[in-house]
Order: sequence, then C-alpha cells, then structure tokens
Amino acid sequence: MAGLQELDPYQHEPIDAEAMVRALLESDVPSTGFPNAVVRSTILNDANQLADKPCVVHDVGAPRDLGYGLWKIPLSLYVLSSDPDVGNRFSRYVYKQVMAWPWNKAGDAYGHVSTVTPIGFSRHGPDDMNLANDVHVWEMTDFSVTARSLQSD
Repeated sequence: MAGLQELDPYQHEPIDAEAMVRALLESDVPSTGFPNAVVRSTILNDANQLADKPCVVHDVGAPRDLGYGLWKIPLSLYVLSSDPDVGNRFSRYVYKQVMAWPWNKAGDAYGHVSTVTPIGFSRHGPDDMNLANDVHVWEMTDFSVTARSLQSD
C-alpha cells in the first residue's frame, strides 16, 4: 500500500503545533525581567499556588491545512498572576515575544512561524474565571499563527 506522500504529494503530516508553541514560549520564559515565571499547557487545580509567580498558559487548537505545507494554528494564551501589576507587565512582555515569533528560531525543530495575528490581552479580575479569589487573568484568545511544516521543504 502506498504512503500518503505517494498518493498526494501536496498532503503533509500535521505540524506539531503544541510542541512548537511550547518551545517558543519556553525560549522567552523565564527571562531576566521575570526570572520566576513559568509556562504551562493547562491551568492546574490549585490556581492560587500557580499564580504565586507569573504564569503563561497556552491552549493550542487543531492546525488547519492551508496547503503547500502551511498550517493555520488557533491559539489562546492566558497570563495568571496574584499581583495585578506584575501580571500586567508580564502580559505586555508575552505579547511582544509572541509578535516576534516569526524571527524566533526556537520552535524551528517542529515548524517555522510565518505570521502571527494577535488581538491583544484583556484582563479579568479575581474570580471572573472561577479560578481562585486572588488570581488575576489576562487572556488573548482565538488568535492565529501561520506556520510552515518541516515536511514542506
């Protein structure tokens, strides 16, 4: 039986978007400005403990094949912090780093980011997301990243 590449040379294996996004985030977090910041793929049950230090949580959707090795990846990012001033500064830092992903080579083992279409962070006060009483959340939801998979080369 022939493999997928032999049947249709324009079909590619889906990009490992989760690993690529995690590699990109971990290349910038922690940083000198936020040495105790962490990256998570899910919000843990004990959000109060999680928010003792700035935290960025990523939620990566299923990549959509645009053809020719390009993939559109839906993405949501959440910044959690028990200190609203630190959280606000950290969300601005994360936004700048995400906007620089097309020039960041950290995720290139999985694919290369071509474009980022963000919408900016919005803030939710404590308990708006039923996480915990003293956790502030900044969210940038439903934006997209376009990336080229390695198999397209």
